[in-house]
Amino acid sequence: MKDRPNVPDNYLHSIIPFSRYCNIDLEKADYAIVIMDDLRKEGFSTAKSKLDLDYHQVKSSIKRLAQFHAVSYAMKFEKYPKFQELCKLYRECRYQDDAFKSKATGYFHEVTGCRAIDYLLSKKSEEIPINVLSSLKEKILANPYKIMQDMIKPIDDIAVICHGDFCRNNILFHNTSNVADDCRLFDFQTWRYSSPSLDLSFFFYMNTTLKLRDDHFDELMQYYYDTLVENTSLITGNSIAEISETYTKARIDEDFRQHALYGYMISAFFIPMMMAPKKGENLDDEWMNKTFQQIALENVEQGGEPVTRRIADILVDMYRRKYI
Repeated sequence: MKDRPNVPDNYLHSIIPFSRYCNIDLEKADYAIVIMDDLRKEGFSTAKSKLDLDYHQVKSSIKRLAQFHAVSYAMKFEKYPKFQELCKLYRECRYQDDAFKSKATGYFHEVTGCRAIDYLLSKKSEEIPINVLSSLKEKILANPYKIMQDMIKPIDDIAVICHGDFCRNNILFHNTSNVADDCRLFDFQTWRYSSPSLDLSFFFYMNTTLKLRDDHFDELMQYYYDTLVENTSLITGNSIAEISETYTKARIDEDFRQHALYGYMISAFFIPMMMAPKKGENLDDEWMNKTFQQIALENVEQGGEPVTRRIADILVDMYRRKYI
């Protein structure tokens, strides 16, 4: 058994900026320091749009995410003992067994998760049958915190080290002639060992429009899978056929179906903040001076119908693909 995976030179640094200095004390996490290369001098920058990414930006992002996930699959395929040791270091930072977090975060997900459902019900929309919407609302209202806790639990055959907050805000793009042709990922502070579809579902629902998904989702998911398998093969030295037999496209697709609701729930909370940010108000002060109930109720009004419609488009997409 090998001591370490055969990751090619500069493989990780084609995904993540090079780290020059790191000082982290788990007991004082708020004071952690990580210094990485400044990629601006190489032409990298955040996307101009704060929400919607175009096809080329999405494809570049999916490529790098697949390469990142491939490292986990390579280590699992080769049964590297240190991989399991690394996974045991993981400590959930959002959905712990904590009474206050369960109440506060659960309430956020309850009201923000039902925003688009109530909108479609009030419009008597024919896009999604009423019984499907009512059933989903009932599920969310029953125990939204447990829904999220259940979805982040790792399923051993497919779990990877996830980015944990994979969205436009944590991606730097390189452009040639105003077209994205590369990117780098950063801000892994909420990493977790879990389903790769946590990264995928949040990214697709947060940063792509319904039209882009209608036109390119299947193609992009195939591209993710092909890149995943090719890079797992590259690292392990095993054939693409062997890797594909272990990690099938059907299994990846089913995993996305099982975790699509996770991406919806997170996006339903964050889309209002990105589409209709509050002006002249410090977010830290707001969270300190208002109750979580006040903040959640303001969130569901933020941006009005255009924001609600954007969130509702996620549900429409999920229904069309038989995820709900």
